Amino acid sequence: MKPCQRGKREKKMAANQDPLQPEKFYHIYNHGIGSDAIFFNDDNYIYFLKKFTEFVSPVANTYAYCLMPNHFHFLVQIKSEKEVFEFLKSNEKLPDENITLTAFKALSEGITEVDFFSLHISKQFSNFFNGYSQALNKQKSRRGSLFLRSCNRKEICLRVLIILNLAISR
Repeated sequence: MKPCQRGKREKKMAANQDPLQPEKFYHIYNHGIGSDAIFFNDDNYIYFLKKFTEFVSPVANTYAYCLMPNHFHFLVQIKSEKEVFEFLKSNEKLPDENITLTAFKALSEGITEVDFFSLHISKQFSNFFNGYSQALNKQKSRRGSLFLRSCNRKEICLRVLIILNLAISR
């Protein structure tokens, strides 16, 4: 894994955020609008993690998480291109069932600002947040957005991971 390169930016996705890239580590976080709660009882926490497992676990490995009544944090590593491709293929999310990994990677070259891997990875996170929001809105007879904005993400540099590992190992 390469260390973070400050100043050298990847192409941006919606909401002025860096795309989620295979094999990189990220701090994913968000909170309710204002200081509104996003979890009201134990079942909400369980359902949130169930949705996370359903949508995010196929495309990311989770190393840590913290769920608070009005916000959450995840430390994840996006899976490799090969693993993401296999997930997409096995779930019929590809334009052609016979497409190869190489052909899939070549599809977005020169066509879009963001590669198709990042788009599909982000879609999994979007489906997770939307699924939870819709269920909570139904449960609470509420309407509208639950979260402040689309999820926030910060790439975690290799040097930060090493420091965290050293601190935990002591």
